[in-house]
Amino acid sequence: MPTPQELVAHNRSIEEIRELIGCDALIYQDVDAMKQAVRNAQSSGSPQLDGFDASCFDGVYVAGDVTAQDIAKLNENRVSQEEGDEDHSRLALPNASE
Repeated sequence: MPTPQELVAHNRSIEEIRELIGCDALIYQDVDAMKQAVRNAQSSGSPQLDGFDASCFDGVYVAGDVTAQDIAKLNENRVSQEEGDEDHSRLALPNASE
């Protein structure tokens, strides 16, 4: 689970994010609208969804017992990457300052 500082959008404007990821346009979808779109896209005969985990978008965990303090504690125990170290993560993006 990334820390807020590891997310591409953290403290960046839409224009900065767009330039960083190299896209022509960047549009955010409302989380509630995304959830409704998923419900509407269900196949007929599928079990009815009463919810799904969108915690990466809204911070609401399906377990129901994850607090901001829990996330902070997890982040404190992470092994940090030193500046200049090569990032081998699957979703590594270039640093905007490069």
